[in-house]
Amino acid sequence: MDDYRLRYLVLATVMIGSIMGPIDASIVNTILPVIAHSFRTTISIVHGFL
Repeated sequence: MDDYRLRYLVLATVMIGSIMGPIDASIVNTILPVIAHSFRTTISIVHGFL
């Protein structure tokens, strides 16, 4: 594989990996009240399990 192609592949991998954390956190924070309502409990109890 060409050296420049490998560099761009590594760069793309790091960029995608670095954005996955904030996306995951925003999804969890958005759905947390729905999960708490479904189990008829508080958000703090559900947050302890996630």
